[in-house]
Amino acid sequence: MKIGFFDEYRLGVVLSDSIVDVSSAVAEIPRLGPHDLINGLIAGYQTRRRRLEDAASSGKRIPLASVKLRAPLPRPINIDCMAVNYMEDGTRKEPAPINAFHKSPSSIIGPGETMVLPDAPASVFEGEAELGVVIGKRVERIWRREGLKVPKKQPKRGRLWLADGSCVRLRPEHRNHVWSYDFVEDRTHDGRKFRMLTVLDEFTHESLAIRVARKLKAIDVIDVLSDLFIARGVPAHIRSDNGPEFVAKAVREWIAAVGAKTAYIAPGSPWENGYIESFNARLRDELLDGEIFYSLKEAQIVIESWRRHYNAIRPHESLGYRPPAPEVFVPALAAWPSARLGSAPTTTLTPASRPGLN
Repeated sequence: MKIGFFDEYRLGVVLSDSIVDVSSAVAEIPRLGPHDLINGLIAGYQTRRRRLEDAASSGKRIPLASVKLRAPLPRPINIDCMAVNYMEDGTRKEPAPINAFHKSPSSIIGPGETMVLPDAPASVFEGEAELGVVIGKRVERIWRREGLKVPKKQPKRGRLWLADGSCVRLRPEHRNHVWSYDFVEDRTHDGRKFRMLTVLDEFTHESLAIRVARKLKAIDVIDVLSDLFIARGVPAHIRSDNGPEFVAKAVREWIAAVGAKTAYIAPGSPWENGYIESFNARLRDELLDGEIFYSLKEAQIVIESWRRHYNAIRPHESLGYRPPAPEVFVPALAAWPSARLGSAPTTTLTPASRPGLN
């Protein structure tokens, strides 16, 4: 049910392309103006909702084109705003302080009306378009109706406890302490499925690798990990679920042979692998749900480009709005001592004599 004011601030219910006057259903609300009426309606909405619905169904419909819609909350007494530019392109070392300020009551206007600027010594006035006032309806239903993404409700979960009362929770304490990996699936434009093996350092939040292929087996897991172990060293623990590629005997024996320990989560408990699950959600929300891959090669290139952006540029709230692995550029000549001391000594090469034939 959409409620609003029209014409001389008469209360109405909007039905498709028309509006019904329901002022008689709220006549008992004491008021000095329309702002008191809407405040009283909000306070006692649940008790008056049925009367509003009956009045809307039995009342005369007036075409919307023949009325003038007004602001849903006209001239409120106080409007307190809290604003902050919390990212600023990732250049801030810490979030900016919150800025609190009052808005002018005359800044709330309806469709087609003119904002009356306050008599204040200012040269810049900002206006923001607002949708309206929502009463008595869950926000999720509003989002779904408008085609917006609805955040998933997080269920309550208890901690894991051993029989002796100790808590089982392996938390990363330093770089290369705990890595986690998991699989993500998607499809190319022709409908064929491909898989991604994602590897993450839980302490630094850096995406270490994303292997993209039509099929990924235990031998592919070993291949990805071996490259990472050579380049970055062997982590103390590797966390994963109980998928067949991760619990395969070859994988477990190989990880143990290089000196790392496996940390398998309980079956059906993805929240125990929260770091990689969160990363996979960002990968899907920020890239996979918005891209059409026409070939596997295109998917490999685009996903790797996103991984580098995620590591080097994208701000992370948990890291103080800094990227996990920002790139550092050093001029090539600055890396050589001779470039700082002066030009390198020249060497004269004597050409060898050309052999002759007897």
